[in-house]
Amino acid sequence: MPNMTGEELMNQKDAIAKHNVNTPILALTANTSTEDIDRYLKLGFSGVVSKPFTIANFVQKIKNVLS
Repeated sequence: MPNMTGEELMNQKDAIAKHNVNTPILALTANTSTEDIDRYLKLGFSGVVSKPFTIANFVQKIKNVLS
């Protein structure tokens, strides 16, 4: 994102939640270490898609967070 990192977005998640919006948020990242993925999940991301990815993998991750 040009003006904000994903971590900055998740820090504003509480402000978003005040509006009763429960939108799943996937992290799309090249940081694929176990520690990075764990950090994203602890921040509140619904899932992590690691780059590079296939369309099939991306669609499956979306299906997973929506189910």
